[in-house]
Amino acid sequence: MQLRRGCSGVWIALAAAVADRISKALVMQTPVGAPVELLPGVARVRHAANTGVAFSLFSGGGFAIIALTAVLVAGLSAWLLLRPEGQSRMLRVGLWLVVGGGIGNLYARLAYGYVIDFIELTFVRFAVFNVADVAICAGAAVAAVALILDERRKESSHG
Repeated sequence: MQLRRGCSGVWIALAAAVADRISKALVMQTPVGAPVELLPGVARVRHAANTGVAFSLFSGGGFAIIALTAVLVAGLSAWLLLRPEGQSRMLRVGLWLVVGGGIGNLYARLAYGYVIDFIELTFVRFAVFNVADVAICAGAAVAAVALILDERRKESSHG
């Protein structure tokens, strides 16, 4: 029963990874660096190769980045599958989004040697990113809010 409850969010990770994979496959059909306006003045698609992690930190990290990503994705997945009790649904949803984004970027690193970034905001100076990055950031934000809410519930029930 415990493993079954842990598996209940796997579909979230799979949906995030599939959405990322499909979007990157579409972008791979455009030339690297050639921008395509998506929403004029707001966002455009610009195919970029990122050998680093977020914001191109540790560019050229190669195998170390692949290994670290694989360990983090596997470890978080195992924890979610085997230790679901005591964790709120909101926390699990957020963490499964992080896993899905991690899987999406890990796949790209293994298949191409780099992550395919393509969403570029034009109204602000910001890094080019992808659907997996959105899943990771949104998941981390959801998990953080869940932890704060869970802590407040515990404090109010004890005080």
